[in-house]
Amino acid sequence: MSRYDGFTPSQMVGILSYMKNKSRYFTYFYNSLPVAGETGTMKNMLKETLTKGKLRAKSGTVSRVKAYAGYVTSVSGRDIIFSMVVNNFSCSSKKAKAQLEKLMIALAAFKK
Repeated sequence: MSRYDGFTPSQMVGILSYMKNKSRYFTYFYNSLPVAGETGTMKNMLKETLTKGKLRAKSGTVSRVKAYAGYVTSVSGRDIIFSMVVNNFSCSSKKAKAQLEKLMIALAAFKK
């Protein structure tokens, strides 16, 4: 991840979608992603939320940039692929992370 190497959330969703729907290596890839509230860089995130154990994502951080991309299973059982990036945020890194966590929780709460 670099501020100068542009990679859009749409491109990332395209890659994640390809992995899920067309790659014979999806199971290995999916199982390598940290689990919300349980493993890796997501271990201490979203512990007391409905995303715990139902969201797998890779995180990325550089100066004033935060990103998360992965998969979440919503309360209705829908598998959702997501990618979110905030650039040049003016708040603290902690506040930016909290807002992105709210978005991930909203995806998990999706009922359609």
